[in-house]
Amino acid sequence: MNTQALGVVVGRFQVPELHAGHQHLLDYARTRNNELLVVLGSGRGFPTPRNPLTFAVRRAMLLEKYPNAMIAEIFDHPSDEEWSKNLDAIINALFPEHEVTLYGSRDSFIPYYHGRYTTEVHTEVPSPDGTSVRTHCFNAHTTPDVRKGLIRAQMERAPIPYPVVDVAIIRKETREVLLGQKKQDMGRWRFVGGFFDPTCDTTLEGAVRREAFEETSGLEIGAPIYIGSTTIDDWRYRKDKDRIISSFFTAPYIFGAPRPGDDLDALSWFPYEEVLGVLAPEHQTLGELLMRALTHST
Repeated sequence: MNTQALGVVVGRFQVPELHAGHQHLLDYARTRNNELLVVLGSGRGFPTPRNPLTFAVRRAMLLEKYPNAMIAEIFDHPSDEEWSKNLDAIINALFPEHEVTLYGSRDSFIPYYHGRYTTEVHTEVPSPDGTSVRTHCFNAHTTPDVRKGLIRAQMERAPIPYPVVDVAIIRKETREVLLGQKKQDMGRWRFVGGFFDPTCDTTLEGAVRREAFEETSGLEIGAPIYIGSTTIDDWRYRKDKDRIISSFFTAPYIFGAPRPGDDLDALSWFPYEEVLGVLAPEHQTLGELLMRALTHST
């Protein structure tokens, strides 16, 4: 064994515990080298179902089984060549004098690696892939430990801005705005709108048209015109760190008889001058944006 030999394993390890395949690969790299470096792949965004665990959580998991290993983090990159350069730089910074071998197995990084170090594909042992492990976690019955983990995940994550679209549907000939109402509004009114849905919305304007169609039972509107954005003081998030951010639009009424749909309980037309007086508190800032836009347009 070379006295300056380093074994490197690169992976995401997005699982609640290391399975047999992980441990077999890590043991193989460790027993053939003096030092073991595990480099954890990470995205730069918020946790997702594919990448739910932070670097710190995965590092702690690995150190439980391999307390003498060095653990480092590498961020995803759209270019395999640049990612490979970044990996080489991490290895060289931590172990500049070592003879390095990179180890991988099933679905590993090795086909995408274009760096300067030697690679070795190790024969895997039967084990589940990360996707099936995460699916099993999702479908499994909850336990106190699972609930503790969910609570921790929520407490340590970054604040989330939830994007919504709202629209003032306008009848210019009568100088009226269509407003909706929910039972929870205590007799107040709000602009038509809702959450941006990334599964079906590709633009904010498209989301406006979808929400208007759903909440008015098929009302036809013209092209949405963006007039501004603001955070919404939504009662559901007042005690939390998350916030709703609304992109606000106007759109001309074309035709149709508005009937409340989706989560609205009522719809009604209001003269321009009455809008600010009837709006729910969380939509007051939107009303002020609308009044400024109407003033500038006349």
